[in-house]
Formats: sequence, structure tokens, C-alpha cells
Amino acid sequence: MFELGRELKRLFETDAAPRDGLTGGDSALLEVLDIDLLRGECRAADIAAGRISAKEPHQRRLEAARVWRELARRTGDAVALRNAALGAERAVKGFKTANKSKTWAAARCEQAMSAMLGAELYGDDGLNAAAEVALKDVIAAAPASAAAALASGQLVRLQVQQALMRGDYDDARRAAAAFDAPIAALGAHLRSRAVNKSQVAELRCERAELLIGCGGRLGDARLHEQAIVELDALAERLDAAYEPLAAARVQVLRAGARVGFGEVSGRIEEIAEGVEILVRELDGLTPDHSPLDWARMQQALAVALQALGEASETDRAFDHALSCYERALWATRRQPA
Repeated sequence: MFELGRELKRLFETDAAPRDGLTGGDSALLEVLDIDLLRGECRAADIAAGRISAKEPHQRRLEAARVWRELARRTGDAVALRNAALGAERAVKGFKTANKSKTWAAARCEQAMSAMLGAELYGDDGLNAAAEVALKDVIAAAPASAAAALASGQLVRLQVQQALMRGDYDDARRAAAAFDAPIAALGAHLRSRAVNKSQVAELRCERAELLIGCGGRLGDARLHEQAIVELDALAERLDAAYEPLAAARVQVLRAGARVGFGEVSGRIEEIAEGVEILVRELDGLTPDHSPLDWARMQQALAVALQALGEASETDRAFDHALSCYERALWATRRQPA
């Protein structure tokens, strides 16, 4: 028995130095951490970046910035977002001094994504303008890098938002097609640590959300149908055990696409299917894992139930919708902004 223990220890030993935190700097693993573990990961990443003996301190700062941004994305915490932006800024300066263009581009891209998150959370369009400048810098500095592929996708995301407010069916299709090249470029870098499946899924979700939004504004069922096809295929590629938050977002959009399609086409069964999708997904996501993702799911369910109530003239659906809205507000009570 003791021989077996020694053998197992030998098998799992590694020559690599121990890393701070649970993920070892791998952002793909952040999704499986709940909020408490994620906060611990933020502290561990800061310690690793601030240690005097740390190798590649600028890289450690970049990794810490990514962890803080994920915490801000899930909670809306302004302090977490400020820490993410500060860490990215320090990494940008450090890599510039060291004359490392590819890693500088990665840090600059992280800086832009922190700005975009701030604009999304707090409605500051000035942050989007700053992010657009940073994203263009990344593409110019390292055009063939994974950071440039990621930056291209985020830049398209910023530029096509106008399609939600104006334009016709053909404009919406062209805006959606603008995502094709960045998605392909990201897929080519999928094996590198700089890109993971969740990032590719996020860009596909942005395209689907564009189609859903334009379909609702134009009352065009074709755009909803295209979104449904893409999201159904994307859902099959994601494993909820390893990408729980990306998978949850896909399910929310799948449900939204069906509800929108049902409203435009007058098919109440599509609305009911959207409600069923969200009810199933609620069991797999808790506010302890991601308060804002859970709140978004509650809000999506409220919208779906409201649509079901209007289509079926069922008062009970409105009562359930009101409860979902209240739960979504409860989840955001600590961050009223």
C-alpha cells in the first residue's frame, strides 16, 4: 500500500514551479469557479504579479487583469473593473518598455475589453470610443496574432451595433456576415492559450444577438430563424461542465430567438419552447456562480413569460413574469448602477 502511494506521488510530480491560484493563469478555467473562488483567484493573481521574485511580472499582471475583468463581468463591481483596467494598463506599459509587440498587443486588447465592459455595465459610450482606438492599435501592431483576431471580433462588435437601430434586412445580413472573418481567425488560434472556446462562442453569440435584435425591430422571422440555426449548432459544441457560463448564455439566446420568432410568426408553441428552455437552464446556474448571468436569465424568462401571457391571454404567466423581474432586481441590489 505504501509502495502504491509513493508510485502515485511520483506519477503526479512535475518539474514545473507551483503556480498561484487554481487556474495557473489559464483563463479558460475561470468559468468553473464560483464567485468566492473567483475572488480568491483575483487575490492570488495580484500576489503573483506583485512578488519581487516573479518571472515575467508583466505577464502576471495581464493574467490578473483578466481574472479581475471576469469578476467585474459577473458582479458589476466597479472596484473589480478598475483593478482590471489598472492591471492591463500596467502590463501595456511593461511590455512596451520590454519591446514585446505580441504581448503588448494582448495587453492592449485586454485594456480595450475592460473599457467595453465598463460601457456595457454603466452605459458610458466614451469607453467604447477609447476601446475602438485600442483595438485598432492591436490589429496594426500584431496583425497575425491571436490578440489581433480577438481584437478584430470586438471591433466588428462595436461597429455593427448601429445595425440594431437602423437599416433593413439586407443591412442586418451584411452586419452578421462581418463576424465571419474574425470568428474564423479566432478558430485558427483556438489551440493557443490566448484563445479559448468560450471566446469564440461569445463572438458567435454577439452575431446571434444582432440577428435577434434586428429581427425583432424589423418584424422579420427570417433573421430569427437564422439565429436559431446558429445557436442550436453552437449549443452542441459547448460542454456545460467546462464552459457553464458560455453554455448558459447560448441557451438564453436560443430561448430569446424562439420567443422572438413566435411573436413575429404568431406561433405560440415557439414561445412556449423558449420558456421551457429557460426553465431547464435555471437549475444549472445559481447566483452564487454568477449573479449577473443569473439575473439575465431571470430577465429573459420574464420577457418570455410576458410574451406567452400576451399570446395566450393567461394572467398566470404575467404573475410568474413579475416574480422573475423581481428576482433579477434582487440579484443586482448590491450594484445599483
